[in-house]
Amino acid sequence: MALLNKKNNKQNTEDNRNKPTIIDDDAKITYGEKQYKAKDRQPIQVDPPVADMVRNISYAKDMPMYEVVKVAMEAYRDTLSDSEKVIYDMRQGK
Repeated sequence: MALLNKKNNKQNTEDNRNKPTIIDDDAKITYGEKQYKAKDRQPIQVDPPVADMVRNISYAKDMPMYEVVKVAMEAYRDTLSDSEKVIYDMRQGK
């Protein structure tokens, strides 16, 4: 009986190995409401220490550099004074 179980167990393992691996598009990552492509992004020129800081934070947080910049800009936008918010909204077309 033990030999029969061993044989059935081996057969089950081989059957599982021979099945195709199915990946359900798990690499598709989206941020926010709108999806942008790489060709839509534009470079921003910054001093080398700032570029290093963004790169290091991006690596530490495991997020794309453009997402680090977006989060930082949203945080900075929240610190605007009332008069600066008026100027910002005017530039946004609000």
